[in-house]
Amino acid sequence: MVATITSPQNERFKSLQSLREKKAREATGTFLVEGQKEISLAIKNGFHIEEIWVNEGKFPSKEGWLATASQGGCFSIPESLFNKIGYREKTEGIMAVVAQKPITLDTLAIDPHTSSLVIIADHLEKPGNVGTLFRIADGVGADAVILAGTSTDAYNPNVIRNSVGTFFAVPFAVAEPAAVLAWVLANQMSLVVASPDAKQLYHQVQWPKRTALVVGREHEGVQSDWGKTAIRVNIPMRGQNDSLNVAVSTGILVYEWAKQVSPQ
Repeated sequence: MVATITSPQNERFKSLQSLREKKAREATGTFLVEGQKEISLAIKNGFHIEEIWVNEGKFPSKEGWLATASQGGCFSIPESLFNKIGYREKTEGIMAVVAQKPITLDTLAIDPHTSSLVIIADHLEKPGNVGTLFRIADGVGADAVILAGTSTDAYNPNVIRNSVGTFFAVPFAVAEPAAVLAWVLANQMSLVVASPDAKQLYHQVQWPKRTALVVGREHEGVQSDWGKTAIRVNIPMRGQNDSLNVAVSTGILVYEWAKQVSPQ
């Protein structure tokens, strides 16, 4: 059954609207997901859907969303209210409140006997870049994404949006750099650090079969000490600019790993 809400003063709607803010997401342990594809991937990958909210003028009644949300409830609101919570320019008229999952390093399980790739984002700040890293990780078949020392909320709506839903398909964790380094060593992985000051070109090194790739901010690079044994690589810049967007750089590097270690 669909409940209709029309007033912006409705307490349930105000609670929904508050999830645009990090403080509310942390307090409730939930976050917003917009779009049919994104919600489908959340369900497919075991995320619990607590509520479904739909734009009454664009309700996708033939897609089975009522059955999906029957335990948590489904709410219909006018477009004027939906626009207050939506964050995509072109919306499909459907949004979900989803329960967060634990994001500690203990939740990551890496097979010690196979080639593996983990992407470590060191102090990245822009949610859009973080979201794109998930999309890259999914595309290359990486085992996990780790956010190290970041102030970015992993459940920020722009992370979900820029990941195009792949946020739900890639295991991830958030931890301080020292803990991440210990985890990498415990899992017998080799560190490769992307740095514009590195002397070795990314395609001229032998990439380890079990690689933890560390990427940082575009202008400052990585912020943490990843040890003297880390392999440091750079991407040659032939124009006047000295760096690429971190997501673009990550894409180049991880596909070089795939080319060398896991060709298809």
